[in-house]
Amino acid sequence: MKYHAHRFGLAQLFFHSSALLALLSFPLGGAFADPPETPGRVVNCDHGGRLAVAVRNARPGDTIRFTGTCKEQVTITTDRLTLDGQGEGVIDGSEATCPTLESGTESEEEEIVGLVEIDAAQGVTLEGLTVQHSQCDGIFFRGSSATLHDVIVYDSGDDGIDSEQAAITLESSTSSPPSTILRNNVENGMNLDNNSTANIFKGTVAIYANGRFGVLNNSSLLFVSSGAELDVHLNGRTDLEVPQGTGIGVFAGGELIGYTESNLSVYKNIVRGLLLINSGMFLSYTVVNISNNGDGNFPPGLGSAGIALVDDSVFTQTGGTLTITNDEATNPAFGMTADNSTVALRMAASNDEFAISKLLLTFGARATLIGNIPEIVCDDTVLVQGLACTVTLP
Repeated sequence: MKYHAHRFGLAQLFFHSSALLALLSFPLGGAFADPPETPGRVVNCDHGGRLAVAVRNARPGDTIRFTGTCKEQVTITTDRLTLDGQGEGVIDGSEATCPTLESGTESEEEEIVGLVEIDAAQGVTLEGLTVQHSQCDGIFFRGSSATLHDVIVYDSGDDGIDSEQAAITLESSTSSPPSTILRNNVENGMNLDNNSTANIFKGTVAIYANGRFGVLNNSSLLFVSSGAELDVHLNGRTDLEVPQGTGIGVFAGGELIGYTESNLSVYKNIVRGLLLINSGMFLSYTVVNISNNGDGNFPPGLGSAGIALVDDSVFTQTGGTLTITNDEATNPAFGMTADNSTVALRMAASNDEFAISKLLLTFGARATLIGNIPEIVCDDTVLVQGLACTVTLP
């Protein structure tokens, strides 16, 4: 039997060339390789979809929309990835165990883990989703930047949000009720560490009912932008031998800054509203309400206060409204205490209002005071300008 050679015309040559190019366009590994994610892909976790797989295969700039309850741990390492729960998507940690390390085998930094981790990825967006029931942190950021828009994090075994050298923007599309919430986490609502930044950028962000601090800021920056509101309340626990709970703690050179027309509400936290240790709080034309912290649940005389400044801290407010009050019938705590620290209140306009229920200045504190402060208690090491001490301690 003879074999006859085929002669290709131009049309046949074009067909075979096109087929070869199409074949070469497939990813290495052939048809059985994971297909690349494309912008707009939807993952349905209630029908077998795997969010972690979609995230792992994502390319920079992709959007992954998901529905249902995803009972898995998710790690994001892709820049500019958007993870959109469309207002109903849930990442649930009730069946995702956190890694445990034998003592002495790894550093504490390596041991930190979250149900959602954003690791060295820039420009990530989490939108319209809930992170719940993590056995460790809810969302952990390491060396990354991300925006959280309409995100709820609750019932984490450690912190709701935990960050190392990260830049985080938090915003809500609605203020009443807030659509970005950090609540009922065992430790802190948000832990900012090691030169992290958190910007409350839009709407109201509510942080409440967490076990220790609403926000713990260690050597980092917490910023409340113009028109935004940070609402921090009911943080702490009373079922311990010594009750604990502070709305916002700022330590080791950290800063809390409120910008023009921003709002800061800190109230009914178990021990204190704000605690600053060797740190600064700077407010410009801001509306500040610090009220009823301690609120009878914490024994008086153990450091309860609306704002407590310690160890060369600075509190400065220029313009706006400052109200630091307690219900005197149930809470005899001071509105503000400053020990070896500086307080400066400066009215910039005729409608500015500063009112502090009681102020305690000790151990070399310095204060420039105006406004309504009915009781100012000082020791003889204090320097005060503007108002006189009403009580001098022996």
